[in-house]
Amino acid sequence: MAVKPLSEKALARKYAETGWSADKLTFLHDFFLAAANLYGMCTVQDLWDIYGFLGEHVQLPKAQRKDMITFSGIVRRDNVPYAVYEIDEIYADEERKDLERMIVHKDLISTGYYRFADVYRLNDVQLNKPFYVPDDYLCYAEPEPSVQETALRQYLDELMGMTPQSRTAAAEKEFRDLRYALMIGFPDISHVIRILSDHLKATGVGPDEKETGELLELIQDYNNTSHLWINRGWAPQDMRQPAGGSPTIVLGPDIQKMLAENGMSEEDFLAMLAGRGINTMKS
Repeated sequence: MAVKPLSEKALARKYAETGWSADKLTFLHDFFLAAANLYGMCTVQDLWDIYGFLGEHVQLPKAQRKDMITFSGIVRRDNVPYAVYEIDEIYADEERKDLERMIVHKDLISTGYYRFADVYRLNDVQLNKPFYVPDDYLCYAEPEPSVQETALRQYLDELMGMTPQSRTAAAEKEFRDLRYALMIGFPDISHVIRILSDHLKATGVGPDEKETGELLELIQDYNNTSHLWINRGWAPQDMRQPAGGSPTIVLGPDIQKMLAENGMSEEDFLAMLAGRGINTMKS
């Protein structure tokens, strides 16, 4: 179980006891947060390896492996967007080791008996995939929305007659649910798009045939350019494709049904995707 956070005063005392400079402490906070934002989850050992790899390309504050171990033990009691678990708190049969502590973005953690269900699911699909380690790694501690994310948000706002200033909690949840499904690869994107379309219909805002096509394009653009947890931070467009290959979207039954309900023929949809260099296949 995640441990209870300490008071600000107690945390300040623990951080001060390390003897770290303010710059080094800021670096460790940003480094861990960037990892949570890029990967969703990783271990302290992963972070130490990433630090070594990144240090070969950019100048970083000096840190030792024991610094990351110590920091993970303290920040575990801090109020940050991720949680730090001992390995046996998630995988009961594993032997507890400092380097195996797991940094897990709090969005992945549910409540109750199945609180780690998405952690297990994500861990399975991440196996054997390399970590995305860009030179501007620390920028991902507070990443700016991409052009594609902004475009998708604006279009959803327009469909619902909202502006960024008037966006409701329900509208924000629509986007966050879509984003989360893309990040972890579950449920299937075809099913996610279907759910989004149903929610929009329930509010009486469409989408009609034209809007369906535009919405699907925006979602595809957003997905292909996003640093997905399922890919350990790699955007699909940056992952190596087979020679002569192109991105592929599965035309599952949920999307086929949505197209039929919105009056868009399958042929028109395929032609639209082909024009963007996207292959399709039926599930």
